[in-house]
Amino acid sequence: MTDDYNKVVKIFKDKKTTDIQKDERGVYFVRAEKDENGNFFNPGHLISFGENTDYLIRVMKVENQKTCVYTYRVSGRELVSFISKYSDTSTTERIIEITKCQPQNLA
Repeated sequence: MTDDYNKVVKIFKDKKTTDIQKDERGVYFVRAEKDENGNFFNPGHLISFGENTDYLIRVMKVENQKTCVYTYRVSGRELVSFISKYSDTSTTERIIEITKCQPQNLA
């Protein structure tokens, strides 16, 4: 097994599957039809969850020959639009980290 495969196994270690696959771009993934309780996914709930989750996105930018890191809080509704601005792999602006924020008002 390659190091990449082992990293994916570690990421998905809590999942009860050995069906780790690689897509046409070489990115590993695990496909699931049911949640951890054995229930089929509800598309409406998944979309709502994704849209109402915020993400902290750290972006490296080079300004005046100095490297800076900006941290943005981006809603799930704006996520794809925000990320697409950085898809050209520029050396002066690049996403370096994406972290999911806990949803608000859990209680």
